[in-house]
Amino acid sequence: MPEPRFLVVRLGSLGDIIHTFPAVAALRESFPRASIIWLTHPRWSFLVQTSGLASEVWAVETRTLSSLRNVIRRLRQNSWSAAIDYQGLWKSAMLPFLGGVTRRIGFSSTAIREFGVPLLYTERVETSKAHIAEQNGDLSLHAGAQRRTAPVNLQIPERDQVSVCSLLRGQRLERYVVLSPGGGWRSKCWPAERFGALTRKLWESAGLRCVVNAGPGDNGRRQTVCLQRHSRRTDGALERRGLRGRRRYRTRASCSGPGYACRRTFWSDRSRAEWSLFQRRGNIEREQKYRVACFGRAHNSRARPANAPIDADDYCGYGV
Repeated sequence: MPEPRFLVVRLGSLGDIIHTFPAVAALRESFPRASIIWLTHPRWSFLVQTSGLASEVWAVETRTLSSLRNVIRRLRQNSWSAAIDYQGLWKSAMLPFLGGVTRRIGFSSTAIREFGVPLLYTERVETSKAHIAEQNGDLSLHAGAQRRTAPVNLQIPERDQVSVCSLLRGQRLERYVVLSPGGGWRSKCWPAERFGALTRKLWESAGLRCVVNAGPGDNGRRQTVCLQRHSRRTDGALERRGLRGRRRYRTRASCSGPGYACRRTFWSDRSRAEWSLFQRRGNIEREQKYRVACFGRAHNSRARPANAPIDADDYCGYGV
């Protein structure tokens, strides 16, 4: 009997791909010799490769007709046991549909925000799980996995570890906390002023310096967090807990006063990053509880995070 051949569809973005890793890991654990082909956006290809879960990573740019035509042709040239759409959007569901995959697994209409997408699936999965990682795991279970999720370990190249450790020693950063005040969805962001209060709280109560990471378009939030006067600038790479940037990026760092190490990171479309995951169920549950408390919203709630009552003292109460 031939080994199964799965098509995994998760085009982006970074956080969503990370929350898909545990479900695909369960699939890999159950079918160690299976071929798992992962369709994703070109900017996330390297991230998917570092998981070691996919046999091959196929990059597709859904806004480019030539890229769509090429990947659909490749799909039609291969035989598939099943396609699993962990994204649940029209642009992701149409790829295995147009690619001629006969068994297409996806979420039912209760878990998908774009109307009509389940029509493109041959098998629709109902899920009652609160966390997206476990929702994705329900798709893996339906495809034949023995459990919903499994641990994932991203491989960090040794040369990157050496480079980052050297930078940290140069900055005298030994015990620190990484803060990321920015984000693609402003409705999910905690107010920058509270990040600033948190940096002071961590320094005064625990002697911990804060590394503030900001991407393109987040400069205003970075400046709001770094409230104290500017003292110096350096160029270098940024280590985050579980993140190592590769060569195709540049950073500008500014350290302002004790307890502050504010770094602004500019990522190109080909940036390479590696992230750690919540590998244990307990961590996933704690993260879910924190998100509800921090953003003041549960599933389908319309509460705005800027109005959430949580402050720096409350945040420290979560074990920081």
